[in-house]
Amino acid sequence: MVVVVVMMMAVVVVIVVIAIVVVVMVVVVVMVVMMMLVVVVVMVVVVVISSRHLHHHLHYQAQKH
Repeated sequence: MVVVVVMMMAVVVVIVVIAIVVVVMVVVVVMVVMMMLVVVVVMVVVVVISSRHLHHHLHYQAQKH
């Protein structure tokens, strides 16, 4: 009986540890994905703004000539 109780406790502990590890991994993955999304959005915004600015600048230069 004692062995069964110890085994059950060990199984419960293993399940809890696995659950905690899975939750931590999910949280880390979500944070990484969100950070990547933010970086991608910032890069896109910067590229769009810089390309618009550059285009405007080139257009202005062409008109001046």
